[in-house]
Amino acid sequence: DVISPSNFVVDMNLNPNTNPITCRNLTIETLLPEPNDGSKRSPITIEVNQPLTVLENLAISENATIKVMSNNATISVGGSWSNEGTFEHGNGTVKFNQPFTRVIKGTSSAVSFDPNSDVGVDNANFNSFYNLEIQDGVTDLNSYLRVENDLIIKNTTTKLSTSNYPIELWGNWQNEGTFDPDNGTVYFGANLKQSIG
Repeated sequence: DVISPSNFVVDMNLNPNTNPITCRNLTIETLLPEPNDGSKRSPITIEVNQPLTVLENLAISENATIKVMSNNATISVGGSWSNEGTFEHGNGTVKFNQPFTRVIKGTSSAVSFDPNSDVGVDNANFNSFYNLEIQDGVTDLNSYLRVENDLIIKNTTTKLSTSNYPIELWGNWQNEGTFDPDNGTVYFGANLKQSIG
C-alpha cells in the first residue's frame, strides 16, 4: 500500500513498444487502509500518457482522477467501467473490446443530469468520454452518458442498451451493431452538424 498525505500522482508513461501498460483489473481506491480512519480518503491522480489496457474491469472511486494526457493514450477495457470520481478524457478514446456483458457507469451517483439546462453545456462533473467505441459484447448503461465527440458501435454482434438512461452526443453516431434505446433518450448536443450512420 502507498499512503500519501496529499494528492498522489501516478504517471503512466512507459514506452508502449517495450513496456505496454496492461492489467487484469484496475481499481483506483482512495480510502486509506487501517489503522487510519475508515472513512478518510486521500486523493489519487493517474496520468495516462500511453495506451492502457484493462482486460476486465476499471473502477474509479470518490476523490480519484484518471487524466488522459495525450489523444494517443487510448484506454481499452474488456469489462465494466464504474466511475464515482473524475475522468478527464484529454481528447482520447475509450474502447470496450471484449465479448463480455458489461456496465458503464460514467457519471458519479452524486451528479444529476437535467436535459432542460445541461444539454450542450460544458460541465466537468459529467466525466464525459471524448471518443467512445464499443467494439464487442453487450453493454448496459448505469448512469447518464456524455460523449463529446464520436460514439461508435462496431460489429453486428455488439449491443448497447441505455437501460433507460440518457445519452448525450456532441459528435457523430456510427452503428454497425445493435442499439436498444429502452425508455432512454439520445440528445444530440452539439451546435454543429452531426451525422448518424
